[in-house]
Amino acid sequence: HKSCSHRFSTIIIRIFNYKLTVCNINLSITGLKMNYYTKKIIKSQGFICLLLVSSFASMLMGYNGFFMPDMEMSSIWFQRSGSIAVILSIFAELFFIKESSGLSDISEIEAKNKFKTLIIFTNILSFVLIVLGTFVWGYGDLIYIHLQN
Repeated sequence: HKSCSHRFSTIIIRIFNYKLTVCNINLSITGLKMNYYTKKIIKSQGFICLLLVSSFASMLMGYNGFFMPDMEMSSIWFQRSGSIAVILSIFAELFFIKESSGLSDISEIEAKNKFKTLIIFTNILSFVLIVLGTFVWGYGDLIYIHLQN
């Protein structure tokens, strides 16, 4: 029994060490070392992307009548979805501002430079969705009627 339990514990230790090695080395994005700031940027950009996808999805769901009350017209429901899109996009932008504020050290600046393209893309997408959501919020009923004809 000693040899079986010893082998079992050795295997468990090797698996655990392998998983630690995978987490520390192989879970890097395009060869980046996963330091604190890299992980922070990945998490914050992931959350921002989730908000922006939800923003766009709210307009699609509004156009297709998801969660629409029985007494509501489809065109008005689509128009209202624009307000949700704007709110979610503004939350994404505010979260970005909150995460970007404050003093930065060299490691954080280097991590931000590695994700510069993604950060710029999410900022542009946030702006586009705010404008699109505002446009749908104001004129969504007319857009809906025009697209249905």
